[in-house]
Amino acid sequence: MLTPQYLSNIPESVVKIYLDLESDIMIDIARRIKKTGSITDTALWQAKKLEELGASREYIAKRIATALKMSEKEILSIFNEACYKSLKKDEKIYLRAKELGLLPNAIPLNSAQGIKSVLMLGAIRTQNTMRNLTESLGRIANADLATYLDRSYLQVVSGAFDYKSAISNSVKALAHNGIRTIDYASGSKISIEAGVRRAVLTGVNKTAGEMSLEYADECESDLVITSQHIGARPTHAVWQGKVFSRSGKSNKYPDFVSSTGYGTAEGLCGVNCRHSFSPYFPGMSLKPDERIGLTENRRQYELEQEQRFNERRIRYFKRESMVYEAGGIDPTKSNEKVAYWQAKQRDLIKENPSLHRDYFREKVE
Repeated sequence: MLTPQYLSNIPESVVKIYLDLESDIMIDIARRIKKTGSITDTALWQAKKLEELGASREYIAKRIATALKMSEKEILSIFNEACYKSLKKDEKIYLRAKELGLLPNAIPLNSAQGIKSVLMLGAIRTQNTMRNLTESLGRIANADLATYLDRSYLQVVSGAFDYKSAISNSVKALAHNGIRTIDYASGSKISIEAGVRRAVLTGVNKTAGEMSLEYADECESDLVITSQHIGARPTHAVWQGKVFSRSGKSNKYPDFVSSTGYGTAEGLCGVNCRHSFSPYFPGMSLKPDERIGLTENRRQYELEQEQRFNERRIRYFKRESMVYEAGGIDPTKSNEKVAYWQAKQRDLIKENPSLHRDYFREKVE
């Protein structure tokens, strides 16, 4: 069983790779907008636009290749560490149950035959998701650059704006919108951060769950207990910390899949879920923890959502400041907004001891 805090922190190293990638691409686009802003001759502008688009595609392709190489290596490392960390805990429970005569067919982890293939399949599945997200990011970034260049040029030649204002308008739009990517589950555009965080967290937890079930099958074990944490989403709070029967044949414990929604995007080990599960044996000392009150859970969930919102605003204005500087715009107001949201975050943490400041989530380079 993986703890909610451990699962929550798993994606951070990969998210950092892609936040740096996005920032680099945005700064590169802002510089290219600035370089073409004063050209009004159509032939010269077309030539310059093609030059900048070509150079940008080359730059973006190189940065994406670097990011993919780094992330694929990091993802495999994360999967190995996290999934086997979870199964080591399961192994102790199974072997103890065997000692007590509760599970005759329990086997050591290194004797479980199907686990490694489940791990590799899960890692490859997540790496492919990351590749799709990243390739989509590259296509959209190149299209965005063309759009911003066209916007600046048309605003200047129409006489509606001088070239400095036209540049400023495009750079501000870039800083506000960021570079989006495609969510292949829904077809909509999402931030690269949200896509990466969800892909890694969901991929690890789903794979750890599949490996746990494979191990349980090989040990011929039926009962499992779900983890629990304050701040769980309300639909998960109703089944966290409870015991379930995987086969559904128990007279005492409810069916695992139908009760928790395991295997669905909205259920246990689904999209962005931080719950996991482990083996359970009534004759052992392991028991469900004391239930967390639903009211307390709701309040903590709301506080954590507020903290995540503050972190996103801090990162947003930090990035805006960097893009403004690259595009030749005074970043003072952006820096003031960074300070404002950092102060709000400090106040929130100070007033709620159950929260802890996570500076890594606020960082942009």
